[in-house]
Amino acid sequence: MSGTDAPLPDEAVLARIDATRSNIARVYDAALRGKDHYEIDRVLVHRLQQMAAEIYQLMWDQRNFLIRVTQFIAMETGITQFLDCGAGLPTAENTHQVAQRIHPDARVIYIDNDPTVLTHGRALLATNHHAHFSAANISTRKKSSTTRSFANTSTSPSR
Repeated sequence: MSGTDAPLPDEAVLARIDATRSNIARVYDAALRGKDHYEIDRVLVHRLQQMAAEIYQLMWDQRNFLIRVTQFIAMETGITQFLDCGAGLPTAENTHQVAQRIHPDARVIYIDNDPTVLTHGRALLATNHHAHFSAANISTRKKSSTTRSFANTSTSPSR
């Protein structure tokens, strides 16, 4: 199973992307010196850099932490299912890339409700049958049926 459980057609998602306003996922990508952002996002990163000169290092420290934690969990604990809330796709070294280098069958569910992230998530995960994107709001407790069916909870304790 790959793709998303997003109910919105591509046209509706694209209509919600506003290239005239900065977007946190694109700003993060710009701070990591990625390629998936707009001029308005680079302008905000430049303004942030004027207030905190170490912005680029801070973003890479955060990204490297996520990479190290994912590697540790996959290598040392044998955990093969990952839930990335507030995914902020795309970025450098996404969770599924790190986990699946260690366990090729590792399952990763990304959750985000940002239309920019949804668009990139759909494209990035289209051919990965062990990674899934759920267009959901992490601040709500409601699980999507697709996320529930994608996660293997057979070994999890019941609650």
